[in-house]
This record gives sequence, C-alpha cells and structure tokens, in this order.
Amino acid sequence: MNESQDISPPTHNERGVIAEQYSQLQAVHVLEKARVMNPLPSASEESTSRAVLQAIEIALINLNDLTIRLTSDIQQHDFGSAVVKLSWIRGFHSVLVKLSTIMPKLGLVPLESQPPGKLCIHDSPAYQTYYASLLSLDKEIHLNMEQEQIDLRDLIHRKTLDDPQLRMFHLLRVSNHEATIWESNLQHIPLPYPVPSYAEFVVSTTMREAVYDTALKGDTYYTQFRGLHQIPEILVAEMNDHLEKAILLLRSHSFLQAYEHVMRVNVLSEPVISSVLPIAENLTTADYHNIRENLGLTSGSHSVNLHYYLFRDFYEQLWDAFCIHLLNLSEPLSQKQELQERLQCIDNNRLGEEAFLGYLFANELLRLRTFIFEGRNEHLHLPRTNIGGGTTRSLTGSPDAIQAVKRMRDAARLKDRARPLMEVRHLHASQENEAGMLMSYFESASSFDRTLLETTGSVTQERFKDVQERSGFFSQKSPFVPPERYIV
Repeated sequence: MNESQDISPPTHNERGVIAEQYSQLQAVHVLEKARVMNPLPSASEESTSRAVLQAIEIALINLNDLTIRLTSDIQQHDFGSAVVKLSWIRGFHSVLVKLSTIMPKLGLVPLESQPPGKLCIHDSPAYQTYYASLLSLDKEIHLNMEQEQIDLRDLIHRKTLDDPQLRMFHLLRVSNHEATIWESNLQHIPLPYPVPSYAEFVVSTTMREAVYDTALKGDTYYTQFRGLHQIPEILVAEMNDHLEKAILLLRSHSFLQAYEHVMRVNVLSEPVISSVLPIAENLTTADYHNIRENLGLTSGSHSVNLHYYLFRDFYEQLWDAFCIHLLNLSEPLSQKQELQERLQCIDNNRLGEEAFLGYLFANELLRLRTFIFEGRNEHLHLPRTNIGGGTTRSLTGSPDAIQAVKRMRDAARLKDRARPLMEVRHLHASQENEAGMLMSYFESASSFDRTLLETTGSVTQERFKDVQERSGFFSQKSPFVPPERYIV
C-alpha cells in the first residue's frame, strides 16, 4: 500500500525550502522509491523485515547527524546547546531500543525450501558512520578534560541536573547504555530467507536521501522532526499492506492467516507511538518556531498512509470483515444486538478451541484500536507545545489547532466500528468524552496549564501574523486533496 502525490516546485525562505505538501516535507516519495527500487512481495516476511531495518537506518542517520553537531558544540564549549542535542539523542536511542525488539515478536518462521539468512547491524552504513562519529565525540570530550574545560570528577561528586555539563554527561551515560541494548538485539538478525548485502536489502543510499533531500541552514531540529515522521511512514506503509491482506483473507474465510497479519500490524505499531515522544519532549516552542514557516501548508493529518488509510479505511474494513465472518453473513452487519450476542458468546466460551480463536482475533482488534486512539491522543502534544491555545491557527488554516485535533479524535470515537466489542468487554465507559477532574482543572481559568497554552498561542500569533491572518505565502489554500476511500 503506497502513498503517492505530485511534488510541487519548492518555495524558499532564508533558511531553505518551504514544503508545499506533507509528502514533500517528509520525503514520502523518496521512501516509496526505495520500495520500487527493490520490490518485494507485499505484506511478506521479507518486506516486513526490511521495513523494520529501514526505520532503524533512518534513526541511525539521525543519531549520526546529532552526534556530529554535539561534537561541534563541545568544541565551542557551548554546553547548553550540547545538552539539547543529547536530549534528542536520548530520544532516538529509545526509539531504536523499541525497534530492536520488533523482529523476535513478528513470529517469522524459516522456510523449509531455503536456508535462513542473517544480517548484522555492524554492516549497516548508517551504523558505521555513527560509530565513527561517536569515537570523534569521545576524543573531543577527553581533549576538553585535558584542557581543564571539563572537571569530570567534580561534576560527578558535587553537581546535579541543573548543571549543563553534568546533565550532558548524565544523558550521555544513559544513551550509551541504551546503545548497547539495541546493538546487542541487532548484532545477529535472523531472517527466514537469504538476503543480499545489508546496504542493498535496506536500500541504505535511498534512506540517506530521504533524510537529507531537504535541509535547512542553521542549528535546527528540522532533520530530526522529519526523521521521527519518516520512521512511522515506513512502518505504517507496511502495516497497511498487512491490513489489506488480512481483510482479503477474512473475506475468503482464511481466519488463521488473517490473524497472523493483524498480529504483525500490532507489533509494528509499537515504534510508531514511540516516535512521537522525542518530538513532544525535545522540540520547544522556540525551536519549532524556527522551522515553522519551512513546514509550509502541511499538517500531520495529511499523512495519507496513517490518517486516511490506516486510521479510517483499513481499520473500518477490517472490523466489518471480522464481523461478517463471525456471523457467516454475505454483507455488512445491520443488527448490533446480534453481533454483541455473538461476541459475548465467544468471550464466555473462550477456553474452548473454536471460540478461543475468535477471542484472540478480537483482542488483536482491540490492540489495533488502542494504537489508533493512543496515536490521536499523543499527537495532541505537538499543537499544545508548539502552537498553543487561544484560537491560534494551524499552518493549514484551522481556526484553533488544538481544538481541530481534538475534534478529529472525538469524531473518530463517535464513529468507532469497534464499539460493540468495547461494550461487551465493558470498556466503553472509560472511552467516553466526559472530562475528568484533571482535565476540568487544566481547562479552568486558575490552571497554569491554561496559562501556558494561552501564552504559547499569543507568542505564536504574534510571531506568525501571516499564518494567523492568512496573508503572504499562507494566504494560499493548501494543495492537499484528501484521497478517496481505499476500498479493498
């Protein structure tokens, strides 16, 4: 399942290119090119393995970029900037640890007709450049110690996290241990089939092209913002292929094969959520404002693969196919009560062999639903931190960026296909949109969170009057056109 859109001629400002499409901003067209250059069977064990390794390659390229810039900060004794780089580095290591645990969870089984394959992370071109940059970083730190710019013993003995140098070394120490975890997990990567070289299988040159096909002048986190969107784009494209296959298999009553594909979708979803958190934790309002104009007339909701195909089309059709299979129907369900009775029967008899399979499949559907709504909730970090409240417009012109994201989330809950299963499991009450005590307080006039949002919004509106007033470049309508529903 691929996303493809025309790439418009770029517009520039003093920092660099201004994106005109989400697919251009995140180099989705370059990621698709990598699939075409080395085509593999759709939703296959080969394609799934490659997607994971390509996501790892993107993360390593970003780690290398940050490590080189960190070394430069230390050379200039700019330890405040160094702390920021290391905080981003820590975030990418967390994503890599999550990615490194995916392969054993996928349940890939060697084929009897051919010998298994094996890869090693040490053969990754991105790993090799990162390793060299890490050695250069350590040399620079030792040099600063020799020149008495850094008193490591005193820092460890007396300082806490309010000291930039100590915080820098604390983050470095944590990151280095995380590196040993993902390296150990990826040192021997068993594959159920023979593969060519690491670089050829992963299409590493095109992964690097995706990271650097656009870059901005200055010390920004534009590349990292893109990288943490590119990792989900790679994984979600593969997830969509598995969902399409699962829907077709359910319609042909191949229940067990469909289950395996949905299970793999849920395994692949884990790093997608993990990729949001480093942006939420590290991209401050000021850092985001430094790159905001270059993001152009784009929005995260313009991700065709994620927002439209996965969250909408495949999720709905998978649920419908599951329900039709359960009730042995030839067309979509109209009787909610009949469906709930069948689901309740499966739950009540789940320890029986026949019902247990339906119970397991229902669990996977709930895992998928949980991922979708967790993704919607986590995405709210970005407008809250980077745009703010108080009717602050989004880049694409929504009158209130935060409320627009909330409305999309809440509308999805109201139309949720899986509600009958949620009700049978007595999970629906916890998913209603009633405001809890914390939410009510945070939205009240006395809450500092509200002050934060309103002040952030005020700063954003003042700095980006052209966005707020829809003037200049932002007087244009976004060229993005939502795709037609993808019908399997």
